[in-house]
Amino acid sequence: MMSLLPEKHIAVLPFIGASHFQPLVNLVLKLAAAAPRVLFSLLIATGDKHLLSCSDLPVNVKLYEAISSPWLSPPPGESRKEKMQQFLEGAPRTYEMAIAVAEETAGVKVSCLLTDVFFTFASTLAEKKQVKWISLWVSSPQVLSAYAYSDVIIQKFRHDEEARSQPERTLEGIPGLSRMRIKDLPEALQHTYLDDMYTLFRVFRELGTVLPRADAVLVISYDEVTPEPLVANLKSKFQELLLVGSLTASFTPPLHDSGSNKTGCLAWLDKQKHQSVAYISFGTVVGLPPEELFILAEALEASRTPYLWSLKDHLYGPECGLSSGPACALLDHAAWECPPSHGDA
Repeated sequence: MMSLLPEKHIAVLPFIGASHFQPLVNLVLKLAAAAPRVLFSLLIATGDKHLLSCSDLPVNVKLYEAISSPWLSPPPGESRKEKMQQFLEGAPRTYEMAIAVAEETAGVKVSCLLTDVFFTFASTLAEKKQVKWISLWVSSPQVLSAYAYSDVIIQKFRHDEEARSQPERTLEGIPGLSRMRIKDLPEALQHTYLDDMYTLFRVFRELGTVLPRADAVLVISYDEVTPEPLVANLKSKFQELLLVGSLTASFTPPLHDSGSNKTGCLAWLDKQKHQSVAYISFGTVVGLPPEELFILAEALEASRTPYLWSLKDHLYGPECGLSSGPACALLDHAAWECPPSHGDA
């Protein structure tokens, strides 16, 4: 227990799923260590508690299970997409109530919201509570630029027939995206009409107008590896832009004995040539449908490229999944052709 009332109280809203959840939690742990008189109320979804080592949380980080996770098995006849839709639509009210509980428990009002970028409703909530709002962007700065200029890009699709008919055309004039082709854009920016749009796509589309209201936008990148013109342009878009370096998840130590990995993947990688293997994985929410996976596999087989899948249990079955320890050892292997990355880029 904190012996004194905290000087500040920050409500932390991580998005569900490891790829977004862990970086924000790691940031909170660093901040909590640096500011022991600041209380962090971590509002997580039911089902994400296993991603935390609760016994190791600092005394100034309090955990609240605030909302039901959309990753829990949906009722019969209801898809995970529908579950996510319900989650996003109910999140504003649910998190507002959870913050009220955290304030009552702590005896101190929240003075700042620290959220994942997907929680755009935090803008309205921060304004209502008259508190600061800080948003964490977990993908690349280039993709952030695409969403910052979403209105410009969408107008091109709506009114420029030539642009729609030339998917190979590059996005000249958009900072950081001059080499990106139209067809490489995230699907949310290629979808012309909002009426039938998936709620998560609507969130993406809002970023360009909502994020400038944040008191600060944090980006997982380094000054040294981010083009200066891109950084300068993004800084002109937001009240404050901070490149916070790496917030990599802390996993269990990699296995050094290839034979101890039950999947056999490490032993197989040991037999491959240096930088010769393709690594294929997908995000937390969705993966390719089986027929598209089959086409991708056919193409890889035809190119004679050695490859390894990393597929989610709930999408393809538990036999395709890897626990964090073996996954860490796999990603550290010298056989990969290039370092794998996760994000929309």
